[in-house]
Amino acid sequence: MEGGAKPRVFKLVGPALVAQDADEARATVARRLAAIAAELERAAAAAGALEAKAAEKQRSLMAAQQRMMAAQQQQAGAGAGAGAGSGAKPAAAAAAAT
Repeated sequence: MEGGAKPRVFKLVGPALVAQDADEARATVARRLAAIAAELERAAAAAGALEAKAAEKQRSLMAAQQRMMAAQQQQAGAGAGAGAGSGAKPAAAAAAAT
């Protein structure tokens, strides 16, 4: 602005533009920016918490899968040892395969 004149600031109120003090407008913008920054920080913290929770669930799922696989291997090992003594099961399995 020329000669140190203050800039004219207007805000929209309904269908009309109303003159507003420039310092008041700057303060309003600063408050809005602070609120936006706080919301971004809150959202980032929430996202971090969700990522940590997802990682914990993934570790839990992997542990459960490992336990299940170990149990299946034990059952397969126990079933193979018991089936070796009887000749009926391998013959039936061979007949079904042909």
